[in-house]
Amino acid sequence: MNYEKQCKKSRNISPEWKEDENKNVVLTFFATKVTTEVTTEVTTEVTMEVKKLLKVLKKEMSRQDIQKKLRLKNAEHFRKTYLIPTLHNNYIEMTEPDSPKSPTQKYRLTLLGKQLKEKLKNKILY
Repeated sequence: MNYEKQCKKSRNISPEWKEDENKNVVLTFFATKVTTEVTTEVTTEVTMEVKKLLKVLKKEMSRQDIQKKLRLKNAEHFRKTYLIPTLHNNYIEMTEPDSPKSPTQKYRLTLLGKQLKEKLKNKILY
């Protein structure tokens, strides 16, 4: 998939490519703006696991803290079912995007995540 073409087609800013000294790559995508229409469309496809993660996330939290709040013991299940989908949908972001495996890595809500969390709080999605 050519991300630059897709971004132009959807009128988004082209992704930012960063590579560290170990040749690890972080690709960051930016939305030009979040509208109510887009938010409504996206929220209809949100899994229960993503909703649960958003509900427990407070300010900045480590993976272990989020997992503990959700009472989940299996780290791999948490990562695949909760964390990765939430990151890929841009509801949360890493506090250290250049060091995804950092032991001090934490996660926080994005603007889109805050909007969805507010809708969940007001029970608009149920």
